[in-house]
Order: sequence, then C-alpha cells, then structure tokens
Amino acid sequence: MAAAGMLILLVLVFWAAQSQTWAVTRIWAPLIRAAGDGTGKAVAFKAVLLSVLAYTGGLLLLAALPAGAYLLFGEPSARAAALVLGAAFAPVALMPIPDRERGYQDIRRDLVRAGATHGQARACAWTTGPLGFLGLLAVGGAVLYAFLA
Repeated sequence: MAAAGMLILLVLVFWAAQSQTWAVTRIWAPLIRAAGDGTGKAVAFKAVLLSVLAYTGGLLLLAALPAGAYLLFGEPSARAAALVLGAAFAPVALMPIPDRERGYQDIRRDLVRAGATHGQARACAWTTGPLGFLGLLAVGGAVLYAFLA
C-alpha cells in the first residue's frame, strides 16, 4: 500500500509540473488582472494580496474538506476526499514553484503573457513562491494520508 501511495505521489508531482503553465494562465493570471491596471505599488500589493489569499484558501480547503468528510462519513471517505483533493490541488500547489535554474523568470513570463504587468508578475512570483513549498507538502500529506494512515 505504501508503494502505491508513493507511486501516485510521484505521478501527481510530474503531472502538476507539466500543467504549471496552464495553472498560471488559467487560475493565477485572472486574480492578478482583477487587481486592476497600472504600475503603482498599490496595484502590485493588491495583486500579491489576492494571490496569497487565494493560495492560502486552497490550502485551507485541502485540510478542511477531508476533516469534514471524516467527521460526517468516517475514515474511508476522508481518505478518498484527501486523495481527490490532493490530485485536484497539485497543479495549483506547484504553480508558484520555479522549475528551472532561471528562478521565477518562466512564471513571470507566463503571468505577463496572461495580462499582468511586469511589476505585478515579479511581486506575485516572489511573494507566493515560498507558499508553493507548503502546497507541495500539503499535497504530499494528503496522498500519504490516503494510503498510509
């Protein structure tokens, strides 16, 4: 059972890494565009705040929904919910993590292509980058809970 959990975790990480550009342009970029146009610090701060709040909200849902399933339906339902939510959150979890030696350059480029200003893209990439590692731990924890708990 542990080997199956590790294999699924590995597949999820590779799948999430391949869908990183999709997640940036479809999920993250609309949040940044909602912050408004302009190059001022207030607009960049609003974009960062929206990004951090949305990402943190996703992390909280990833923790709260399996806990609720456990309370309402028992442990098998909680394990299934953790696995499904971990798989759904995996591309979002890896979204702000740089995947090459160029740092956040690729992420910033994808955000600018999707309509963010250079300042917004830079501020969001550098601010939410560390949250990506928490997201990676959350996805790994959800998959391991589904198979090892």
